[in-house]
Amino acid sequence: VCCALAFMAVNDLRLTPLETAAMVARSEWYVGTMAGGMDQAASCLGRRDHALFIEFNPLKVRTVGMPREAKLVVADTLEIADKSGRVRDEYNRRVVECSIAAQILARALGIGKAKILGDVVRALRKWSSGDLIATLAAAAPEKISPDLHDAARILGIDRGMLAAELLGSGSLRVSLNASEPLEILARARHVLTETERVIRAAEVLEAGNLDEMGALMNASHASLKRDFGCSTPRLDELVLAARRGGALGARLTGAGFGGSIVALCRAGEEARVIESMKREYYDRRGLIFDDACAVLRAGAGASTVRLASA
Repeated sequence: VCCALAFMAVNDLRLTPLETAAMVARSEWYVGTMAGGMDQAASCLGRRDHALFIEFNPLKVRTVGMPREAKLVVADTLEIADKSGRVRDEYNRRVVECSIAAQILARALGIGKAKILGDVVRALRKWSSGDLIATLAAAAPEKISPDLHDAARILGIDRGMLAAELLGSGSLRVSLNASEPLEILARARHVLTETERVIRAAEVLEAGNLDEMGALMNASHASLKRDFGCSTPRLDELVLAARRGGALGARLTGAGFGGSIVALCRAGEEARVIESMKREYYDRRGLIFDDACAVLRAGAGASTVRLASA
Protein backbone atom coordinates (compact mmCIF):
# COMPACT_ATOMS: atom_id res chain seq x y z
CA VAL A 1 0.00 0.00 0.00
CA CYS A 2 2.77 2.42 0.94
CA CYS A 3 4.75 1.76 -2.24
CA ALA A 4 1.65 2.05 -4.43
CA LEU A 5 0.61 5.39 -2.90
CA ALA A 6 4.13 6.79 -3.18
CA PHE A 7 4.46 5.66 -6.80
CA MET A 8 1.11 7.19 -7.72
CA ALA A 9 1.94 10.44 -5.93
CA VAL A 10 5.25 11.07 -7.66
CA ASN A 11 3.82 10.10 -11.06
CA ASP A 12 0.58 12.05 -10.63
CA LEU A 13 -1.58 8.93 -11.03
CA ARG A 14 -5.09 8.65 -9.64
CA LEU A 15 -6.96 5.63 -8.29
CA THR A 16 -9.75 5.57 -5.73
CA PRO A 17 -8.93 3.96 -2.37
CA LEU A 18 -11.15 1.00 -3.36
CA GLU A 19 -9.30 0.55 -6.67
CA THR A 20 -5.96 0.85 -4.89
CA ALA A 21 -6.90 -1.79 -2.34
CA ALA A 22 -7.90 -4.24 -5.07
CA MET A 23 -4.73 -3.58 -7.07
CA VAL A 24 -2.27 -4.07 -4.22
CA ALA A 25 -4.05 -7.25 -3.13
CA ARG A 26 -3.50 -8.78 -6.57
CA SER A 27 0.17 -7.78 -6.53
CA GLU A 28 0.98 -10.29 -3.77
CA TRP A 29 0.27 -13.15 -6.16
CA TYR A 30 3.35 -12.07 -8.15
CA VAL A 31 5.63 -13.01 -5.25
CA GLY A 32 4.06 -16.42 -4.80
CA THR A 33 1.53 -15.87 -2.01
CA MET A 34 -2.08 -16.64 -2.92
CA ALA A 35 -3.28 -14.01 -0.49
CA GLY A 36 -6.62 -12.33 -0.13
CA GLY A 37 -7.16 -8.60 0.27
CA MET A 38 -8.19 -8.11 3.89
CA ASP A 39 -5.06 -6.29 5.09
CA GLN A 40 -4.88 -4.09 2.01
CA ALA A 41 -8.55 -3.13 2.29
CA ALA A 42 -8.15 -2.27 5.97
CA SER A 43 -5.05 -0.18 5.22
CA CYS A 44 -6.61 1.74 2.35
CA LEU A 45 -10.20 2.07 3.50
CA GLY A 46 -10.02 2.45 7.28
CA ARG A 47 -12.22 4.94 9.07
CA ARG A 48 -11.42 6.31 12.50
CA ASP A 49 -13.16 4.47 15.36
CA HIS A 50 -14.91 2.08 12.98
CA ALA A 51 -14.58 -1.57 12.10
CA LEU A 52 -14.87 -2.62 8.46
CA PHE A 53 -17.25 -5.23 7.08
CA ILE A 54 -15.35 -6.38 3.98
CA GLU A 55 -16.68 -8.40 1.06
CA PHE A 56 -14.65 -9.66 -1.88
CA ASN A 57 -15.08 -10.42 -5.60
CA PRO A 58 -15.87 -7.60 -6.07
CA LEU A 59 -14.35 -5.72 -3.15
CA LYS A 60 -16.96 -3.89 -1.07
CA VAL A 61 -16.57 -2.27 2.35
CA ARG A 62 -19.11 -1.08 4.90
CA THR A 63 -18.12 0.77 8.07
CA VAL A 64 -19.38 -0.44 11.45
CA GLY A 65 -19.14 1.90 14.43
CA MET A 66 -17.08 0.65 17.38
CA PRO A 67 -18.81 1.10 20.76
CA ARG A 68 -17.09 3.72 22.91
CA GLU A 69 -16.47 1.29 25.74
CA ALA A 70 -14.72 -1.20 23.45
CA LYS A 71 -10.93 -1.35 23.66
CA LEU A 72 -8.61 -3.45 21.52
CA VAL A 73 -5.34 -4.79 22.86
CA VAL A 74 -2.88 -6.20 20.33
CA ALA A 75 0.02 -8.36 21.48
CA ASP A 76 2.90 -9.91 19.55
CA THR A 77 3.85 -13.49 20.42
CA LEU A 78 7.38 -12.68 19.15
CA GLU A 79 7.09 -15.94 17.22
CA ILE A 80 8.10 -15.15 13.65
CA ALA A 81 5.89 -16.50 10.89
CA ASP A 82 8.15 -17.30 7.94
CA LYS A 83 5.87 -15.89 5.27
CA SER A 84 8.43 -16.30 2.49
CA GLY A 85 8.97 -19.98 3.27
CA ARG A 86 7.06 -22.57 5.27
CA VAL A 87 4.14 -20.32 6.12
CA ARG A 88 3.67 -19.31 2.48
CA ASP A 89 3.40 -22.98 1.51
CA GLU A 90 0.88 -23.62 4.30
CA TYR A 91 -1.16 -20.56 3.31
CA ASN A 92 -1.21 -21.60 -0.34
CA ARG A 93 -2.21 -25.14 0.66
CA ARG A 94 -5.31 -23.76 2.38
CA VAL A 95 -6.23 -21.76 -0.70
CA VAL A 96 -6.07 -24.96 -2.74
CA GLU A 97 -8.05 -26.92 -0.13
CA CYS A 98 -10.81 -24.31 -0.01
CA SER A 99 -10.97 -24.06 -3.81
CA ILE A 100 -11.41 -27.82 -4.13
CA ALA A 101 -14.14 -27.72 -1.48
CA ALA A 102 -15.89 -24.91 -3.37
CA GLN A 103 -15.80 -26.81 -6.66
CA ILE A 104 -17.11 -30.00 -5.08
CA LEU A 105 -19.91 -28.10 -3.34
CA ALA A 106 -20.87 -26.28 -6.54
CA ARG A 107 -21.04 -29.57 -8.43
CA ALA A 108 -23.11 -31.22 -5.68
CA LEU A 109 -25.53 -28.28 -5.55
CA GLY A 110 -25.73 -27.85 -9.32
CA ILE A 111 -24.89 -24.14 -9.23
CA GLY A 112 -22.21 -23.99 -11.91
CA LYS A 113 -18.57 -23.02 -11.59
CA ALA A 114 -17.12 -21.84 -8.28
CA LYS A 115 -13.51 -20.93 -7.56
CA ILE A 116 -13.90 -19.99 -3.91
CA LEU A 117 -16.42 -20.78 -1.19
CA GLY A 118 -17.76 -17.24 -1.46
CA ASP A 119 -18.96 -18.08 -4.98
CA VAL A 120 -21.07 -20.89 -3.53
CA VAL A 121 -22.60 -18.67 -0.85
CA ARG A 122 -23.41 -15.90 -3.33
CA ALA A 123 -25.13 -18.37 -5.67
CA LEU A 124 -27.60 -19.44 -2.97
CA ARG A 125 -30.58 -17.40 -1.81
CA LYS A 126 -30.49 -19.05 1.62
CA TRP A 127 -27.69 -21.05 3.17
CA SER A 128 -26.29 -22.22 6.48
CA SER A 129 -22.85 -23.53 7.28
CA GLY A 130 -24.37 -26.70 8.73
CA ASP A 131 -26.26 -27.51 5.53
CA LEU A 132 -23.29 -26.80 3.27
CA ILE A 133 -20.88 -28.80 5.41
CA ALA A 134 -23.31 -31.75 5.39
CA THR A 135 -23.55 -31.53 1.59
CA LEU A 136 -19.78 -31.48 1.25
CA ALA A 137 -19.37 -34.41 3.63
CA ALA A 138 -21.81 -36.46 1.53
CA ALA A 139 -20.03 -35.58 -1.72
CA ALA A 140 -16.38 -36.11 -0.74
CA PRO A 141 -14.18 -37.62 1.98
CA GLU A 142 -12.81 -35.36 4.73
CA LYS A 143 -9.31 -35.63 3.28
CA ILE A 144 -8.08 -36.27 -0.25
CA SER A 145 -4.72 -37.03 -1.81
CA PRO A 146 -2.41 -34.09 -2.61
CA ASP A 147 -1.75 -35.47 -6.10
CA LEU A 148 -5.27 -34.22 -6.96
CA HIS A 149 -6.35 -37.55 -8.47
CA ASP A 150 -9.20 -37.87 -5.93
CA ALA A 151 -10.37 -34.32 -6.55
CA ALA A 152 -10.31 -34.76 -10.33
CA ARG A 153 -12.29 -37.99 -10.08
CA ILE A 154 -14.95 -36.44 -7.82
CA LEU A 155 -15.24 -33.40 -10.10
CA GLY A 156 -15.19 -35.48 -13.27
CA ILE A 157 -12.44 -33.45 -14.91
CA ASP A 158 -8.91 -34.04 -16.16
CA ARG A 159 -6.35 -34.08 -13.37
CA GLY A 160 -3.81 -32.08 -15.41
CA MET A 161 -6.32 -29.33 -16.09
CA LEU A 162 -7.28 -29.18 -12.43
CA ALA A 163 -3.64 -29.00 -11.36
CA ALA A 164 -2.95 -26.16 -13.78
CA GLU A 165 -5.96 -24.25 -12.48
CA LEU A 166 -5.23 -24.74 -8.78
CA LEU A 167 -1.44 -24.74 -8.66
CA GLY A 168 -0.39 -22.40 -11.45
CA SER A 169 2.82 -22.86 -13.39
CA GLY A 170 6.45 -21.80 -13.66
CA SER A 171 8.40 -20.32 -10.77
CA LEU A 172 5.22 -19.40 -8.88
CA ARG A 173 3.68 -22.88 -9.05
CA VAL A 174 2.23 -23.88 -5.68
CA SER A 175 4.03 -26.79 -4.07
CA LEU A 176 2.00 -29.32 -2.08
CA ASN A 177 3.56 -31.66 0.46
CA ALA A 178 3.05 -35.09 -1.12
CA SER A 179 2.90 -36.81 2.29
CA GLU A 180 0.17 -34.59 3.74
CA PRO A 181 -3.48 -35.15 2.70
CA LEU A 182 -5.56 -32.13 1.73
CA GLU A 183 -8.05 -31.22 4.48
CA ILE A 184 -11.22 -30.45 2.55
CA LEU A 185 -14.01 -30.64 5.11
CA ALA A 186 -12.24 -28.92 8.01
CA ARG A 187 -11.05 -25.96 5.92
CA ALA A 188 -14.50 -25.41 4.45
CA ARG A 189 -16.08 -25.68 7.90
CA HIS A 190 -13.86 -22.89 9.19
CA VAL A 191 -14.51 -20.57 6.24
CA LEU A 192 -18.28 -21.08 6.26
CA THR A 193 -18.74 -20.80 10.02
CA GLU A 194 -16.40 -17.80 10.10
CA THR A 195 -18.54 -16.11 7.45
CA GLU A 196 -21.56 -16.54 9.71
CA ARG A 197 -19.57 -15.19 12.67
CA VAL A 198 -18.46 -12.10 10.73
CA ILE A 199 -22.02 -11.32 9.65
CA ARG A 200 -23.16 -11.66 13.25
CA ALA A 201 -20.20 -9.62 14.53
CA ALA A 202 -21.29 -6.60 12.50
CA GLU A 203 -24.75 -6.85 14.03
CA VAL A 204 -23.59 -7.16 17.64
CA LEU A 205 -21.03 -4.34 17.31
CA GLU A 206 -23.69 -2.02 15.96
CA ALA A 207 -25.90 -3.03 18.89
CA GLY A 208 -23.05 -2.46 21.37
CA ASN A 209 -23.14 -6.07 22.60
CA LEU A 210 -19.51 -6.58 23.61
CA ASP A 211 -20.13 -9.83 25.49
CA GLU A 212 -21.38 -11.58 22.35
CA MET A 213 -18.62 -9.99 20.27
CA GLY A 214 -16.08 -11.49 22.66
CA ALA A 215 -17.74 -14.90 22.40
CA LEU A 216 -17.57 -14.69 18.61
CA MET A 217 -13.85 -13.91 18.79
CA ASN A 218 -13.28 -16.90 21.07
CA ALA A 219 -15.19 -19.18 18.72
CA SER A 220 -13.20 -17.80 15.82
CA HIS A 221 -9.88 -18.65 17.47
CA ALA A 222 -11.09 -22.15 18.28
CA SER A 223 -12.03 -22.66 14.63
CA LEU A 224 -8.72 -21.24 13.39
CA LYS A 225 -6.93 -23.68 15.69
CA ARG A 226 -9.07 -26.78 15.11
CA ASP A 227 -10.30 -26.51 11.52
CA PHE A 228 -7.95 -24.12 9.73
CA GLY A 229 -4.86 -25.33 11.58
CA CYS A 230 -3.04 -21.99 11.58
CA SER A 231 -2.63 -21.38 15.32
CA THR A 232 0.41 -22.37 17.35
CA PRO A 233 0.94 -23.29 21.02
CA ARG A 234 2.37 -19.82 21.63
CA LEU A 235 -0.63 -18.08 20.05
CA ASP A 236 -2.98 -20.27 22.11
CA GLU A 237 -1.02 -19.47 25.27
CA LEU A 238 -1.15 -15.71 24.72
CA VAL A 239 -4.87 -15.82 23.86
CA LEU A 240 -5.55 -17.69 27.11
CA ALA A 241 -3.48 -15.21 29.12
CA ALA A 242 -5.52 -12.32 27.69
CA ARG A 243 -8.79 -14.00 28.59
CA ARG A 244 -7.60 -14.77 32.12
CA GLY A 245 -6.83 -11.07 32.49
CA GLY A 246 -10.41 -10.09 31.73
CA ALA A 247 -10.56 -9.93 27.94
CA LEU A 248 -14.07 -10.60 26.65
CA GLY A 249 -12.58 -12.37 23.67
CA ALA A 250 -9.24 -12.94 21.99
CA ARG A 251 -8.05 -14.54 18.79
CA LEU A 252 -5.01 -14.75 16.56
CA THR A 253 -4.88 -12.11 13.87
CA GLY A 254 -3.29 -12.17 10.46
CA ALA A 255 -2.29 -15.39 8.73
CA GLY A 256 -1.37 -17.16 11.97
CA PHE A 257 1.57 -19.57 12.37
CA GLY A 258 3.02 -16.94 14.71
CA GLY A 259 2.58 -13.20 14.84
CA SER A 260 0.01 -11.41 16.97
CA ILE A 261 -3.31 -11.72 18.75
CA VAL A 262 -6.07 -9.16 19.24
CA ALA A 263 -8.12 -9.02 22.46
CA LEU A 264 -11.35 -7.16 23.16
CA CYS A 265 -12.03 -5.66 26.57
CA ARG A 266 -14.08 -2.92 28.18
CA ALA A 267 -12.59 0.50 28.83
CA GLY A 268 -10.68 0.45 32.09
CA GLU A 269 -9.71 -3.23 31.79
CA GLU A 270 -6.80 -2.73 29.38
CA ALA A 271 -4.08 -2.61 32.04
CA ARG A 272 -5.31 -5.81 33.70
CA VAL A 273 -5.35 -7.67 30.38
CA ILE A 274 -1.83 -6.48 29.54
CA GLU A 275 -0.49 -7.36 32.98
CA SER A 276 -1.93 -10.86 32.69
CA MET A 277 -0.22 -11.40 29.33
CA LYS A 278 3.05 -10.04 30.68
CA ARG A 279 2.97 -12.31 33.73
CA GLU A 280 1.61 -15.48 32.15
CA TYR A 281 3.26 -15.34 28.73
CA TYR A 282 6.19 -12.97 28.34
CA ASP A 283 7.73 -13.38 31.79
CA ARG A 284 7.25 -17.16 31.84
CA ARG A 285 9.01 -17.48 28.50
CA GLY A 286 11.75 -14.98 29.35
CA LEU A 287 10.70 -12.70 26.50
CA ILE A 288 11.35 -8.96 26.30
CA PHE A 289 7.99 -7.29 26.86
CA ASP A 290 8.90 -3.79 25.62
CA ASP A 291 6.80 -2.72 22.61
CA ALA A 292 5.23 -6.20 22.31
CA CYS A 293 1.79 -5.03 23.39
CA ALA A 294 -0.34 -1.94 22.83
CA VAL A 295 -3.87 -0.57 23.09
CA LEU A 296 -4.88 0.43 19.58
CA ARG A 297 -7.79 2.17 17.94
CA ALA A 298 -9.08 2.14 14.39
CA GLY A 299 -7.65 4.96 12.30
CA ALA A 300 -8.25 6.50 8.90
CA GLY A 301 -7.05 4.79 5.74
CA ALA A 302 -3.61 5.37 4.27
CA SER A 303 -2.96 8.62 2.44
CA THR A 304 -0.09 10.76 1.21
CA VAL A 305 1.12 13.91 2.90
CA ARG A 306 2.95 16.53 0.85
CA LEU A 307 5.77 18.20 2.72
CA ALA A 308 6.82 21.76 1.91
CA SER A 309 10.42 22.05 0.71
CA ALA A 310 12.84 24.06 2.82
